[in-house]
Amino acid sequence: MNSRSKKWLLVAAAAVVLGFLAYRSSGSLGLAGSSGAKLWAAIKGTNPFWLGGALILIHSCYAVRSLRWMVFQRNLGRAKFWEIYASTLAGFAAVFLLGRAGEPIRPVLLARGAKLPVADIFGIWVLERLFDIASMVVIAAIALLVFKGTAHSGDAAATIAGAASTAGTFLAIGVGGAVAFLVYLRLHGTTLLETRLAGWVSGSGWRVRIAKIILGFF
Repeated sequence: MNSRSKKWLLVAAAAVVLGFLAYRSSGSLGLAGSSGAKLWAAIKGTNPFWLGGALILIHSCYAVRSLRWMVFQRNLGRAKFWEIYASTLAGFAAVFLLGRAGEPIRPVLLARGAKLPVADIFGIWVLERLFDIASMVVIAAIALLVFKGTAHSGDAAATIAGAASTAGTFLAIGVGGAVAFLVYLRLHGTTLLETRLAGWVSGSGWRVRIAKIILGFF
C-alpha cells in the first residue's frame, strides 16, 4: 500500500470515528430534535454582514497568531507566514474536533512544515501559551482596577470595589514580576541553564527532549 492510499485510509477511519462520536453524543448535545429544515431556517436567518465580519475577525486573529509565531520561529530557522497560517488553522480545527487532546497537533505540523526539531517547536508553543496567559491576566487586572460597584449600594459596593482593586493590583504586580523574571533569564540565565542541562542534552531518552524544549524556550 502506497503512502497516498494510507493517507486516504486514515482520513476515512477518522471520518468514521468522528461520525460515530457525533452520533453517540447527539442526545447529550441536544441534537435529537434537530432537522435539516431547522438547520436551513437558521442559515437563512443569519445576517451576512455580521457573519462576514465574524469570519474576518476570526481569521485576523489566526493571522496575528501566525505572525507572532513567525517572529518566534525566526530564531530557529525557516519561518514562512502562509505555512504557519495553514498549520495554525489545521491545529485549531483539531482542537475543535478533539478538544485539548488536539493541542499537540499544531506544533507537530509546524515542525514538519519548517523541517525543525519538534522539541524546539514545543518550546515556542510553551512561550506562546505564556504570552496568552499573561495577556489574560493583564486584561483581568485592568478590568478589576477600573471596576466600579455601581450595581450595589452602601457598604457592599465599597467592599466589592475595594476587593476588586486589591485583586487587580496584585495581578498587575504579579505580571510585572513575571516579565522582569523572564527578561532576566533571557539576558543572564541562558548560560546557566545550558550548564545545568548539559548532562541531559548529552544523554538519551525523555531527558533530552525536555532539555531541548527548555533551551528552545530561552
